[in-house]
Amino acid sequence: MKQHSIYFVLMLSIIFSCESVKTPSAIPAELKDPKKVWALTYITSPRIAFDGLYPNQKPRVTFNLNSNEINGFTSCNSFSSRIKINGDFISINSPLQTIMICQGAGENTFVNLLNKIDRYHIKEGKLEFLNNEIVMMRFE
Repeated sequence: MKQHSIYFVLMLSIIFSCESVKTPSAIPAELKDPKKVWALTYITSPRIAFDGLYPNQKPRVTFNLNSNEINGFTSCNSFSSRIKINGDFISINSPLQTIMICQGAGENTFVNLLNKIDRYHIKEGKLEFLNNEIVMMRFE
């Protein structure tokens, strides 16, 4: 009888643990729209204000999930990169970009942070790129 009770408790714990496994959340519709252009509105930077980094044009990104790509503009050059998305985790390969000479630190700041992104969230119509749960970039 004790063996049956142990097996019963063991089976219940297995069943409940299987039900509690978190499945990846669906990719938001905003990311599935290849025509949606996300314009950068915030970037973490140690010394330079956002408007100082991007006085003329702000970086922007678009997603093409059919080809697993992110494309955009760094504020000076166009770029493209392969991506992998699993739930709210995102992996962005080092971007390929055109090679115009750029003034200021804006482009380097953007590209360096883009390489560090590991998660994303969409809140209230804003796309956030994160690294270790810290918001690194925000787009509208």
